[in-house]
Amino acid sequence: IGSFAIRRVIDDVLLPVLQEIGDGWHRGEVTVAQEHFASAFVREQLITMLNRLESGPVGGPVAVCAGYPGEPHEIGLLAVAVKLALRGFRVAYLGADLPLEELAGILLSRKAELICQSIFTPRSAKELRQYASRLLHMVPGSTVIALGGPGVAGLQGESTERLLFCPDFGDLVEALDR
Repeated sequence: IGSFAIRRVIDDVLLPVLQEIGDGWHRGEVTVAQEHFASAFVREQLITMLNRLESGPVGGPVAVCAGYPGEPHEIGLLAVAVKLALRGFRVAYLGADLPLEELAGILLSRKAELICQSIFTPRSAKELRQYASRLLHMVPGSTVIALGGPGVAGLQGESTERLLFCPDFGDLVEALDR
């Protein structure tokens, strides 16, 4: 499968199906077990894609993908990890709910050029600003930090050259293309 086909499977099949199932769960039309089964299936497909891509090319710029502390959702972050690998990044995928102190240690050892964190659950703007400020002070001056997902809605106007707030991770991928 080529990179275009992988992106199409993610954007046109896996994520929309999962969104519809989640919406069905909210409407009471889909059971918790059905939603969990679908989420596990999509997660497995994305991990398989990332593994087939060998997490991106050896020697590519390093992108660390990690869940925001306390955030259990990771499907969107996995989709971004696959897309970053397709764009030539060497992806270090760390999963959901990673404490900031542990992330900082990984960042220093990996010399990441990009950090992506998924925030699905809405958080206060104050909390996100404070977290971003702490993270910016922990990484080299050339590292770009992207906080993305529905949990950062309303903050995209506060993005800077090194700090991107992307309510839709598709915006992040487009920003990287620029």
